[in-house]
Amino acid sequence: SAHRGGAIPGFPENCIATFANTLNYAYSMLEIDLRYTKDGHLVLHHDPTLDRTTTGSGPVKDFDLGELKNLKLKDKEGTVTDYRMPTLGETIEWARGKTILILDRKNEVSVETCVRIIKEHKAQAHVMIMVSRMEDIKAVYHLDPDIMMEIFLGTPERFKEFEKTGVP
Repeated sequence: SAHRGGAIPGFPENCIATFANTLNYAYSMLEIDLRYTKDGHLVLHHDPTLDRTTTGSGPVKDFDLGELKNLKLKDKEGTVTDYRMPTLGETIEWARGKTILILDRKNEVSVETCVRIIKEHKAQAHVMIMVSRMEDIKAVYHLDPDIMMEIFLGTPERFKEFEKTGVP
């Protein structure tokens, strides 16, 4: 699994060009991070603020999609690239037939929203949701049992709790 898509110098994290570059070298699932824009779109961005990975400054949620699309992404060394921030929808469509996406919701995006978007794109075969709360695990399974989940349990006690959910 390529964390944040497999960023290296010249290729920023959470960027479609980076994902394509990663897949040139190895089969990989791509873990991506979701943030809301001011106007309710979901974009790929790890940090709550723009400063570290873009030419912008301030919270992602304070900018609309058009404003964010005007920013350039920086690689992990801080070098500005020509790449732009993708939306979740653009990324899901790009990934079809190429890889599996793992959605890291940053607890700001509900599992219900992720399920809705996966269903809208008919992407159950190539998009999975990261979950750790038992309520979220049950909700995803109830809303669409065909959606894959990456479930964080961590302890034998949490595994026993998971077994009681009825989710296979």
